[in-house]
Amino acid sequence: MKNKSSDIDYALAKLLLERVQNKRGTIAYGDCATELSAMLGRSINPHFNLSEPLYHTSEICFELGLPLLSALVIYKNDTTGTGTGQGFYKMASDYRPEYKSMEPKAAWKAELVRIRSCADWSPLSDYLKQHC
Repeated sequence: MKNKSSDIDYALAKLLLERVQNKRGTIAYGDCATELSAMLGRSINPHFNLSEPLYHTSEICFELGLPLLSALVIYKNDTTGTGTGQGFYKMASDYRPEYKSMEPKAAWKAELVRIRSCADWSPLSDYLKQHC
């Protein structure tokens, strides 16, 4: 696995892992940035500072054979996936070629099903223990 990740990448992966383990569901970009700001002790802008860490978190998850946790980060109040970001769709389609034949919303929902169905997140937990 490429080790180009930074502290925000690991903090985001940890935050999303804790959310899934505690069955807390999706989180809005703004709330995610607020929680990361508190974790890291610096301001994280939800509009400019999350794209790359979300990509890196998904890369880590994919390389560990896990669902892409970046699907949990959504636009505020968009629980139906209507505003599913093109960034998520493009990235997810690169990792899961079957998504290329799906609409962005359907791909997002499919990834959420993968997340909910995953019974063993220990590969990510172990990875984070080694790198944090």
